[in-house]
Amino acid sequence: MALLQRLLTLLVLGRGWAAPSCLLGPTCPPGSVCPTGSSRPLPCPVGRFVPTPGSVGYGDCLACTPGFYCNASGLSAPSGPCAPGYYCPSGSTSATAVTCPSGNYCPGAAPAPVPCSPGTYQNTTGSSSCSPCLQGFRCPTSGLASYLPCLPGHFCPGSTISTENPCPAGRYSPSTQLTSASQCLPCPPGKYCAGTANTAPTAPCAPGFACFGGASAATPADNVTGQACAPGAFCPSGSTRALPCPAGSYCATSQLTNTSGFCDAGYICYGSATRSAPTDGVTGIRVPAGFWSASGDVSPTPCPVGRFAPSPGNPSPSSCLLCTPGFYCASTGLSGPTAPCTSGYYCPSGTIAPTLLCPPGSQCPQQAATAMPCPAGTYQDLYGQALCKTCPQGYFCAGSGNTGFALCPPGAYCPSNTTFANQFPCPSGTFSNLTGLVTAAECTPCPPSQYCLGVGQTQPTASCWPGWVLLQWGFDKPNAAVRVMPSWKVLPVCEFAASVVRSGNVHGGDGEHERVGVCAMPGRAVLPRVGSGGHDREQPV
Repeated sequence: MALLQRLLTLLVLGRGWAAPSCLLGPTCPPGSVCPTGSSRPLPCPVGRFVPTPGSVGYGDCLACTPGFYCNASGLSAPSGPCAPGYYCPSGSTSATAVTCPSGNYCPGAAPAPVPCSPGTYQNTTGSSSCSPCLQGFRCPTSGLASYLPCLPGHFCPGSTISTENPCPAGRYSPSTQLTSASQCLPCPPGKYCAGTANTAPTAPCAPGFACFGGASAATPADNVTGQACAPGAFCPSGSTRALPCPAGSYCATSQLTNTSGFCDAGYICYGSATRSAPTDGVTGIRVPAGFWSASGDVSPTPCPVGRFAPSPGNPSPSSCLLCTPGFYCASTGLSGPTAPCTSGYYCPSGTIAPTLLCPPGSQCPQQAATAMPCPAGTYQDLYGQALCKTCPQGYFCAGSGNTGFALCPPGAYCPSNTTFANQFPCPSGTFSNLTGLVTAAECTPCPPSQYCLGVGQTQPTASCWPGWVLLQWGFDKPNAAVRVMPSWKVLPVCEFAASVVRSGNVHGGDGEHERVGVCAMPGRAVLPRVGSGGHDREQPV
């Protein structure tokens, strides 16, 4: 055996091929192997290389480095890097050994395909890079050959992985494939969108608040997306705005979900009132004079015709008073009567217009509340008269309410305005059997030799006593020398005569008329005394 090995060595060396260093001959070059006794170097096969000299067997040939290719035999190094879009596993013999699959990329010298990272994708083969995920889509995992639609409640501007771009608070989106936050919908009025990534509004706005739009809380208070309801308004759940307190009601505090109640009787709330009895003229008023209102009324009610209300703040129809007697109330909504009743008419309480004509026997001056009966001494025979007429001369108007007059009776006289039949009797010493006398002068004096006892006589009372003569009425002093003495004795007969004559005298005579006498004053008389020489004498009786 030793001899055989010796012979082989000599043969190889004799030919000049490389041999192991321990033997004679040149060293086996890189890219080849020289087994023991080799007469020449043996090249490493395609797909392999050996970078160092002195390799003795094919086992020393290395598989081509991953990411590189070895496309020839006898290589001491790889031929070159793998081409972009391809990958070269160990022992590759071509720069385009394996086409890069979709969902991956293969840069130059790729030993294996590289999965596209999240946020990228590759839908073709043979690519040396991945593409950013498209706008409106997401690429949530690595190695994707396609992209997925952006989720509801999110937006995907590009290169989006998954849910890193949620719709912000106050916005939402039920749709897919949004590309920007601006495409997220503002939360609608009356609702709020709490947190992020909302696919629908969270819930209605809280009671007592209004959500204008874009609200991120149930009780917004920024006055941009919403606010608490202020006094004068109310907000039920889901309010899109503060609802002004309606006419007839008031809203006293903030964050109300309903009105506080009806406004007070006697007041009108126009709207947005914060008090039950507003007086500012903007949100409400106190009901003016001439009107009234019940609780909750939205406008004042005028007092009807025939009534008025002198003061403001009237709470009921009973506040409207009946028109004052003597006046009329012609229209609605009066704070006082229209005017005094017209002359010739009378206006009882509650009169609408002066239509009640004053009847005969009555008088109705301006502002008459009732027809006033004509007083005694007057009359009225016509309708619609302001004043009664004076009873005419020669007539009398007895009692009240006369529509005409009566003829003055015998024994009396009647000047104008006479109030009863015998108001003015003919005086003592006179009489009258006629009607319609006007003055006392028209009464007839008692004739000579008769007397008229008392007033109101319709004829002489009787004849004088024998021996006495009564002069006619008006025969005052036939003899101016005769004086009336207050101390003269009163004769009984002259008491009758006193009803006739106011003054008198005594006549002297020839004895035939010795007893002739005349009453001098009422209740007084003198006896005759005959004087010498035919002259009268007088002496108290």
